[in-house]
Amino acid sequence: MEALTAWLPLEGMEDELLLESVRCDLGKLRVTLSRGKGALRVLSIDFGEPQAFRMQPQHVYMNEPWWGTLSSASVYLVENSKYRAWLRDSSLGIFDQQFKHFCIITADDALDVLTLKSPVATWIDCSLVSALPPNTSLEQTREG
Repeated sequence: MEALTAWLPLEGMEDELLLESVRCDLGKLRVTLSRGKGALRVLSIDFGEPQAFRMQPQHVYMNEPWWGTLSSASVYLVENSKYRAWLRDSSLGIFDQQFKHFCIITADDALDVLTLKSPVATWIDCSLVSALPPNTSLEQTREG
């Protein structure tokens, strides 16, 4: 049976967080979570190059036997993953590595990630986030 354990590599991750962004660029997946409006910092999780990921509304898990028994957190490590088994079976055994399954469940969303490496979590000060320059890379690419 599938089981979820809170993944808490940093202090403050035991709080319920909101999924702010999911960004996949050149095969690398980065997720940002926060405590919501007025938060002083955001949590960035770098999953590197995952083998697979899927985004869905959190209510898809409401019929799971573990629903309602989770500790207060937003990021979990999944044991006996149904998603991993589905990927193996759907690919006729091509994807049969020992993937780690991480699941992010927030008030509105759920993100499942299968990866061979452990993700890297860091807190980012919100004042640094607001000071980032705008993304003009597409404009420069067209001109260049």
